[in-house]
Amino acid sequence: MSDIASNNANDDAEDMAVMAPSSAEEEVAAPAPTMRCWMCENCTTEDVRNFHAFLVERSHSVEPRAMAVHLHEHLTSQQALASVLEDAPPGLDEILTHIRKHVLHPSVRVAQILRNLLDLADTLQELVVSRADDGTPLIDVRTVTVYLKVISEIMQIYKTADMSKMLFADLDA
Repeated sequence: MSDIASNNANDDAEDMAVMAPSSAEEEVAAPAPTMRCWMCENCTTEDVRNFHAFLVERSHSVEPRAMAVHLHEHLTSQQALASVLEDAPPGLDEILTHIRKHVLHPSVRVAQILRNLLDLADTLQELVVSRADDGTPLIDVRTVTVYLKVISEIMQIYKTADMSKMLFADLDA
């Protein structure tokens, strides 16, 4: 083993010794999470399974907020409440958080990443050219470089994504 690897192994052992509680010290349990995602907890119910199927199928053409509104309206209807809910249905923000943070299906994530990159490209495009006091256009080369990298990433997504699902995105926008 090389000297560097040996030193790293010794450092790791020392770090573990520092982090591990001694026999005299008590281990402190991590606090339990106080809020859980209703959608994740109820992922086996028919309503949530159907919503996830809809989400995967239509994420390319429906904004996440519109999907969240649709599901929230459905869950607050009496028919859905009777079979699933003991408590109040999840709020609109909780459903939206579930869509944006918890759903990991590639179709949903790619659509979200593409939307984010397109928004970023629009913002960067506005920042590329500014005007001097005399009205002369000034180009920020660093912003142009970042803008071109974002455009390159967008093109990569279009090359790898299912184009039939990317042609008509954001119809509501």
